[in-house]
Amino acid sequence: MRTGKIITIYLFLFFSAVLQKEVIAKQTFGILNDHNSAKDEIDQDRPKNLKQLKSKSFVVSCGGGCAMTYTATAIKQNSSSFKVRFKVEMYVNEGLTDTYTESYSFIYNAANNVDQVLDVKHKNALETLPVGARKSFIDFGKDLIKTYGVGADSKVL
Repeated sequence: MRTGKIITIYLFLFFSAVLQKEVIAKQTFGILNDHNSAKDEIDQDRPKNLKQLKSKSFVVSCGGGCAMTYTATAIKQNSSSFKVRFKVEMYVNEGLTDTYTESYSFIYNAANNVDQVLDVKHKNALETLPVGARKSFIDFGKDLIKTYGVGADSKVL
């Protein structure tokens, strides 16, 4: 019974992603291009440290031979958060089926632990994703703090 629920959740996530991939990509692109100033947006320039995080890209299983690989392509740091743009590659039965971008804001509490991971609609992904995916996002958030530390000023990385 529990396995059936898990499979149902994974299938729901898979079909939701497939059916809404273009909408998500358009929304993400629109949100990321709302500002004309490069200072307000995630810069395309990548620091050397980003290569470390790229090598730590993470995979989220969506069940039934489906997996999504998240690779950071741009990072902007604020006082208690990071905004990260990911290149997302969806694989079904080990074949690449789709590529798009998603952006998330990693929000930290006073103890520098990941408190929230907000998508472009300001929904907390930690409340909606399965446990395995949640852990992957939290681990990536920990790597951000470990690599860049916490800064008081906004800066593009």
